[in-house]
Amino acid sequence: MRIISFIVLLIILAGNLGLWSYVNRPLFGDDYSGTIKGVSYSPYREGQSPLNNQHPTLDQIREDLKVLRGKVENVRTYSTQNGLDQVPLLAQKEGIKTMVGVWLNKDKEQNRREIENLFNSLKDKNARRNITHILVGNEALLRGDVTFEELVDYIRQVQKKTKIPVSSADTWNIWLKYPELAKEVDFVAAHVLPYWEGIPMEKALDHLIMRYEELKTKFKGKKILLTEVGWPSDGRIKRSAVPDESNQARFLRQFLTVAATQKIDYHVMEAFDQPWKREIEGGVGAYW
Repeated sequence: MRIISFIVLLIILAGNLGLWSYVNRPLFGDDYSGTIKGVSYSPYREGQSPLNNQHPTLDQIREDLKVLRGKVENVRTYSTQNGLDQVPLLAQKEGIKTMVGVWLNKDKEQNRREIENLFNSLKDKNARRNITHILVGNEALLRGDVTFEELVDYIRQVQKKTKIPVSSADTWNIWLKYPELAKEVDFVAAHVLPYWEGIPMEKALDHLIMRYEELKTKFKGKKILLTEVGWPSDGRIKRSAVPDESNQARFLRQFLTVAATQKIDYHVMEAFDQPWKREIEGGVGAYW
């Protein structure tokens, strides 16, 4: 009886070991060992938010850029106000290039200040040399904050003042909806975030590459830059898209490898979690 019980125990242990091995098998493939071409960068920390005018200090921005030094080649900002206008110079000291963003919304006076701050930054030779691209507006057409004609006017204002490549960042489908926008910009700056479309992680990379190729075909002769690409690490499930750390790691490792092979230019969304975004995007918005 003891022998039978022992054999049963061995069978159970073997089964548990097999299950453990399956559950804990490597999921991600090989690590990506290169630098990251670009990351979206917002400097806000827990308790800080642009919604209530609690902004990071320049010292905190310096700390962030030191963390990114040697890991990323370029950081993308979204505004030229509240210290973000200093990022090109601060990033230069860490050997990091900058893609500068001009935030546009329905407040025309604020839009004017954003562009004025950009022009002031461009007066500094060192800052200007460290800016690779300029994005006038971020999903401004998607939100309906500006009309197509207003956006084109803002883009032209900036183009008159600089030889740095200028575009406007928006989702891939907005570029297809407004193909004439490509005639006004120096490159196509597209967001492809499969999570927001409810795509399961297992199909996310294929979906992203399909959209990228679609943009390349539609806008032949224009550089396609994926200005937001990534997967969230927490938050609500959106249809078949599950946000968690393992899915985020799998997606990024796969994407970075493919991007290096296919020479895709991109900015990962994003360098640091942004707790304040819970107020406007729900729980998932804080964990990219």
